Amino acid sequence: MQPVILFIIVAGNVTLATLAWVYFHKFQKASKKQIGTLRDGIESEKRLEKMREEFTAMMVHELRTPLTTINYTIDAISGDASIRPEPSLKEYLAIIKSESGEMLELVGELLDVAKIEAGKFEIVKVEDDLGKLIEEKMTVFKPLMEQKRLEFISEIGTNLEARFDRNRMGQVLENLLSNAAKFTLSGYVKVTARKTGGVLEVAISDSGEGIAADNLPKLFSKFEQLGNGKNGDKKGTGLGLVVAKGIVEAHGGKIRAASAGLGKGTTFTFTLPLS
Repeated sequence: MQPVILFIIVAGNVTLATLAWVYFHKFQKASKKQIGTLRDGIESEKRLEKMREEFTAMMVHELRTPLTTINYTIDAISGDASIRPEPSLKEYLAIIKSESGEMLELVGELLDVAKIEAGKFEIVKVEDDLGKLIEEKMTVFKPLMEQKRLEFISEIGTNLEARFDRNRMGQVLENLLSNAAKFTLSGYVKVTARKTGGVLEVAISDSGEGIAADNLPKLFSKFEQLGNGKNGDKKGTGLGLVVAKGIVEAHGGKIRAASAGLGKGTTFTFTLPLS
């Protein structure tokens, strides 16, 4: 099968499945409004909730398995010395791997959102230094910042001890740093972390596209997208910030966004309780 055809099939199936989830969610939201007028509203709502959970679980399974298989297959082809694909085929394989990787990330976000909404999102908190985790994530993003010629500023305090889920908080930092890099064409990305008022406060600010005042309240809603797409990057689904909010709140913290307006940068700030 030609790589382009395979790519179209993969992208088409994933897109259809994602749209199905979106429309199912809209159906569920509309149905909930009608349930209030029924005598058996509570039971109906429970049935809808169960349907949504089952549908999400099914969709995640049906998407994750083939996407994982595609990734493994591409890795096997790329790592097999006996296979020497033409340059154009290598390019197609790289595109397929990139797109399937992004879809796997989306599937994970969909599952996290479903767990958050169902009240079944779990974290495992241990005593750790948040400052060290921030430095690790900044190291990961440093090559990207250098590639975009952005100044990457760090102002991280010492002894930022707290009880938190390291993997989940890493997910929050990755999402915020990724957004900052994606929507900043020139200037800087700055990370600050400090103790203040009985909490740990982390702020990630940039000199990028900024956000209109009327859009700020929408940022942490499902499928609300950041940016205006002018920089050529994909806008994404908007699920990352929903998940980030769920993670921070599961820790007993808060997250907020601030911007002076379009073209004036954005700052995302979240807090965690001190140990």
